[in-house]
Amino acid sequence: MSESSTAKRRGPALIITLAILVIAAVVGAVMMIQQTPVASNGGPGGASKGGMPPAAVYVVTTKSLTAQNYAKVTGSLRSALRSNLAAQEAGAVAEILADEGRRVKKNAVLVKLDGRRLDAQMAEAQAQLRSFTSIVDQREAELKRGTEDHEMKKALFKDMAIARSELLDATRVLAVARALIGVARDRKIEAQSRVNLLDIRKNDLEIRAPFAGLVTERMIEPGEWAGEGQSVMTLVSIDSVEAWLRVPERYLLDLENNPKGVQVVINNFGTLTPVEVRIISDVDPRSRMFTVVAVLDNSDQKLAPGLSLTGRVPIGKNTPHLVIPVDAVLRTQSGNFIFRAKKAADPSAMYSAERIPVTISFEREGQAYILPNADTALQNNDQVVVEGNDRLQPNQPLMIQAREAEAAAPTKP
Repeated sequence: MSESSTAKRRGPALIITLAILVIAAVVGAVMMIQQTPVASNGGPGGASKGGMPPAAVYVVTTKSLTAQNYAKVTGSLRSALRSNLAAQEAGAVAEILADEGRRVKKNAVLVKLDGRRLDAQMAEAQAQLRSFTSIVDQREAELKRGTEDHEMKKALFKDMAIARSELLDATRVLAVARALIGVARDRKIEAQSRVNLLDIRKNDLEIRAPFAGLVTERMIEPGEWAGEGQSVMTLVSIDSVEAWLRVPERYLLDLENNPKGVQVVINNFGTLTPVEVRIISDVDPRSRMFTVVAVLDNSDQKLAPGLSLTGRVPIGKNTPHLVIPVDAVLRTQSGNFIFRAKKAADPSAMYSAERIPVTISFEREGQAYILPNADTALQNNDQVVVEGNDRLQPNQPLMIQAREAEAAAPTKP
């Protein structure tokens, strides 16, 4: 028999022998692991008297927090003020002092119109005013002379020194002087009013910003003719903006009872508290929604009109709740429950799992809010299982460990 034939017969036998040795080693290791005692939190035994091995779990402490549920709604930012500035006086555009994107202060001049025509009319009106002022001065002098002459002739007539006709002539002259001074004064007032009107029209040649804001659009160019009432620029306010929210009608009563509970959430800006909330109680018959306007402070001018946002509308009352992580809640068809770590009756274990049914009032940001009542055995500062609870059995011994960053409740409701 050749050596190659002998090697071929020995190969399979060697492989089978090695496989048997490996299987024997694995079986031996498993038996050693099963015979090794498992340490628990409080005793030397590896399992409870009921035969259940202890379960390694993480727990957090329940917190009591006064909180209120809210509904999320959508909306967008709008400017508190938006104005299409119009020319109050017709004229050619002489100068534009603000372009699109320019932030302007209140009363800043944005557009100047050509005022040469009004300057000519103003010069004419001022000349007329000076003329009527002189006439008033003349009439006042005549009135003074007529009054003195009438008093003198009245005394002479009393002494029978002059005829009655001379007294009547003096009386007529005094009456005429009084009438003329009245006409002259009225003409002076008319001239002064015309000067004042032209002064107003000259001021209207400068189109000013009625409030501090941002120029978003310009509708005219230098040299063009601006007609009376024609829009030349669009200005929006930036110091304050308004969040317009569309809210379902079922939340109207809750919102009217607590309008200050409204909050606005904008991406990259976080949660904002309005300085004022206005409820427009006009429900749309088609969408069954109404509008809430939340005024936001924008003194830093970072918020821009048109941004989309989310609003938080308060629901129900602000009442005490027990707060636990949502991970602690196990959900079944028969209801929700949690496992609480309680002092174990078995002296070989410090804690055991206690199953407690719970009714969740609402959930928010990874936390479950539970209303404490007679049907809920859960208490403040109880330890509830948040990890390792999916295969727990009631009264099973626990090897518990608290999370490094325990956060059973948020810092704010």
